[in-house]
Amino acid sequence: MKTVSGISPALGKLFDRLKERGVFVGGNPEHGFKFPKPKAIGSDHVRRATPGPHLIRDEKYWLPILALYHGNRLEEFAQLRIEGLKGS
Repeated sequence: MKTVSGISPALGKLFDRLKERGVFVGGNPEHGFKFPKPKAIGSDHVRRATPGPHLIRDEKYWLPILALYHGNRLEEFAQLRIEGLKGS
């Protein structure tokens, strides 16, 4: 989001210039655009960091383990589907 919000004003200026030159017709799509507020990540982090009886076995649990025992990159594992892991 930081990168996109940094590029957004430049993109708006580009559309303004194109409109001045008559290359672009219509309203500037960047004007009035609001970026979504980032989600708070604190609740997930607190839940994981707090000792308790529950072991959370989601992607944040399995991806590092898979990466440790296999040569794939984390991005490759993140694209896997459960059906592909069952050996169908």
